[in-house]
Amino acid sequence: MPPISKDDILRRAAHVEAWACRHWNLDDLEHSTRTPVLRPGGPADRAAISVPSVESVARRRAEALRSEAITPEERAPDGRMLAFDPSQSLSDGAAAAESAGFFDDDNTPPWDCWLVFVEEAPRLSDRWSAFDSYLLCWIPARLVEMVQGAVEVNPEECLRWADQLRTPFLDQLRRSGVPLALTTE
Repeated sequence: MPPISKDDILRRAAHVEAWACRHWNLDDLEHSTRTPVLRPGGPADRAAISVPSVESVARRRAEALRSEAITPEERAPDGRMLAFDPSQSLSDGAAAAESAGFFDDDNTPPWDCWLVFVEEAPRLSDRWSAFDSYLLCWIPARLVEMVQGAVEVNPEECLRWADQLRTPFLDQLRRSGVPLALTTE
């Protein structure tokens, strides 16, 4: 499990929310949610998603917010956490089509919304299990319905709402009081 605190997760979700309000264009989600300044080092495809790449995105987003004098609100952000298992993706493009390009053809969420990459201890020692490692993202409330459509057309279920998924790390977040879904709309 990543060494990340409840406060860090909530701070990162608030950063995504603040960044989205300032930079995302709902008429061009494919391009506006992949801000070049936040791009992870190296390739940005699903195979390159790792702890270092996600940490670099979170660090760059925090630095960019500071440089733009954007202060995230002090309240918990409205939205929902989404988990993406890159090793489970069939790369069929259905989520991309359903979400107007918010997801790419590999079902990868845009890096602007990345929170943390989780590497769990494998549940089964003799074979791979779904969500043994996964990317957690924050989806702002105004995009939850659209993302829900993408989750529904994803046959391999590599995209799952965190509040509907049981993993040791997500259970730890629940116990520490981190809201995996929080909307006031």
